Amino acid sequence: MDIYHYHPVTGGLAGMGKADPDPLDQGNWLVPGHATTTPPPTISADQVLCSRAAPGH
Repeated sequence: MDIYHYHPVTGGLAGMGKADPDPLDQGNWLVPGHATTTPPPTISADQVLCSRAAPGH
């Protein structure tokens, strides 16, 4: 499963990775903090992509 990492302070897209399977709950995935499984939207070259998650997420 693809995941998208965001900087914890700025919210800027930091990169893409693969989620690991949850060894304790078969069929679920481990998604680290400041990451999401939702693909980022397409933006133009003069834009910056940031995520604004709820505090603590």
